[in-house]
Amino acid sequence: MGMSVERIDLGTCQWTVRAERTAAFDTVPEALRDDLAAGVAATVPGVVHTDLLSAGLIPDPCTGRHEEELRFLGDQTWVYSTTVRLAADSPASPRSSPTSPADGLDTVATVRVNGTVVGHTAN
Repeated sequence: MGMSVERIDLGTCQWTVRAERTAAFDTVPEALRDDLAAGVAATVPGVVHTDLLSAGLIPDPCTGRHEEELRFLGDQTWVYSTTVRLAADSPASPRSSPTSPADGLDTVATVRVNGTVVGHTAN
């Protein structure tokens, strides 16, 4: 019997993005630290700069000298997260082993489902 496959469009989920408090977090301006660690609404696919701009946390990096002022953003570890509700009989249920969880992921990332690492990218 063949394995059942369920494709889930994660672009339709409600996402958040937050900065992890790693060593590089010390480069974040003090006034932004709590907001970046708490997280903001995110668009997937997308980039962290547009999410932070939409949240009113940073100025437009394409104007003035803002790109230089926002250089610290590239040093951060960003965590995108969402919740996916699945039917008990879904092939992607917690009892199964998800594969190819992020077609089109274009970054360095570790992909986790329910806390379990299911993939890595490094492109």
